[in-house]
Amino acid sequence: MVEQHINNKSQIQSLQFFRGLAAIAVVFHHAILSTEGFIGNVPNWIHKTLGLGNFGVDFFFVLSGFIIMHIHQADNRTFRDSKIYLYKRLTRVFPVYWPIAIILGLAYFLIPAMSAAERDISLISSAFLIPMDGKPGLSVAWTYS
Repeated sequence: MVEQHINNKSQIQSLQFFRGLAAIAVVFHHAILSTEGFIGNVPNWIHKTLGLGNFGVDFFFVLSGFIIMHIHQADNRTFRDSKIYLYKRLTRVFPVYWPIAIILGLAYFLIPAMSAAERDISLISSAFLIPMDGKPGLSVAWTYS
């Protein structure tokens, strides 16, 4: 039993490695988009290589969903345990997200040219990650909702 647990843990760690690679690919993709938005076109070979990081989004989310399911498959399915899970999720996401959302919201308000795109920002969507007509200030915040 202990050996099986160790094997499962090492298997999950190897999946975490690939999840990390996918996240890095997405960062490169966003770096290309930001560079093109603020500075200008990047060389074609860089765009073709690093610009493919958008494929990392799907891979990242499929792996993340699998890992979450795998970790929690043996959890009790009671209302109390659901509340505990939700509490842990919220306390893991919002303390990191809120300072970034506040800083970006203020920056976009004070320096509109900071964004390469015109933004229709929703305060409710920005604060609570609830889908609204306007988008959150942090454009990739949809990944949390």
